[in-house]
Amino acid sequence: MVVNEHTIVLGRLGPKELASAPDSIVEAVMRPGPATVRADEPLDELLDRMAKHRIKAMIVTTPEGRLLGVIRRQEEGSNRSAASQSDGGR
Repeated sequence: MVVNEHTIVLGRLGPKELASAPDSIVEAVMRPGPATVRADEPLDELLDRMAKHRIKAMIVTTPEGRLLGVIRRQEEGSNRSAASQSDGGR
């Protein structure tokens, strides 16, 4: 995840981007404007949508784009379980 000094989400870095150009600056290789959801979205609906589109993780932000955490869908046969990671209380 790429955030600015105000924890506003700017982009995403995955293994492909990190391996593609190790000497590049982050801005040059990140995927800008990642999809996000709001914290008040119903969890069941979000997990169903993530399973339908085979999305493993979704970024949770405020309406202003400030990072709150990440929801990860567990793939052990159930799309009803999820684990969240916070951003450390920022």
